Amino acid sequence: MPSDIVRLARELGLDVDRFEADLTSPEVTNRVRDDMLDAEAMDITSVPTLFVNGRRHVGPYDARSLIQALEQSAQTPSTRESSAEESSAEEPSAPEQNQETRP
Repeated sequence: MPSDIVRLARELGLDVDRFEADLTSPEVTNRVRDDMLDAEAMDITSVPTLFVNGRRHVGPYDARSLIQALEQSAQTPSTRESSAEESSAEEPSAPEQNQETRP
């Protein structure tokens, strides 16, 4: 195990025994692998990478820029909402039920 990372864990006041166990546990290894696959699928090559209303934010990460991105996303439907609306528009609607009572 790299001694630098263990030294940093100790300096941060972490439980070093647990930290070392977590580094080698299959559960943590699987979680890291899943995160890496997600990042690859979304073409994330650097951090931080932010998404605003389901869309990748490209640009500065200062407060003013992020507020502007949030305000703009509130004015336009998200990609998810648009996709959901399109797919529901393509599906035939359920037939209306007859409200009349038949004897």
